[in-house]
Amino acid sequence: CDNCLNAVPHDVVDVTDLAKVFLELISTIQRKPLTYLVAVLRGQKIKEIFNNGHDRLPQYGKGMQYARSVTQVLCTFMYMPACTRFKLLRSPYHDPELTRQDAFAHYP
Repeated sequence: CDNCLNAVPHDVVDVTDLAKVFLELISTIQRKPLTYLVAVLRGQKIKEIFNNGHDRLPQYGKGMQYARSVTQVLCTFMYMPACTRFKLLRSPYHDPELTRQDAFAHYP
């Protein structure tokens, strides 16, 4: 790609803490789309979040200090491998008794 050739300087942002919080969040909330998870992480005041009680999670609003684009990109990149890893661990060729919590506990 042309990122290296582009003369526009890029900001470097350490998102290690955000990544850890996101992994905790996706191991807690089940069967919700990525946009919902990002909304919880960003502390958005959406009726569905309040109805589900997800506003009381420790991860709620932990991503507010980051730009929306940073949160969205990080979560998108982390969400798909986590889902893939979860499906692999849950396949009958591995351990069929493995729980969702166990699957994410082993996520590198």
